[in-house]
Amino acid sequence: MCLFLGLKNMFEVYLRFCFERLYAVEEAENFTMKVKNTLLRLFDYYMNANENIVDVYSVVPSINEDVNVI
Repeated sequence: MCLFLGLKNMFEVYLRFCFERLYAVEEAENFTMKVKNTLLRLFDYYMNANENIVDVYSVVPSINEDVNVI
């Protein structure tokens, strides 16, 4: 988790740097926060989606049981 936080902070600094080269400081800060918030919401969405996945293999019978081998 600590590595993730470090990478997240480095990404934010790099993103702000890139936006500041293209836009005014206020716009760069605004764009940085929008991208950061969108990525965090996307990350949270996929983390919650993974918690709701059901093991399909435990429900579906084995393929070998359905095949009659002569």
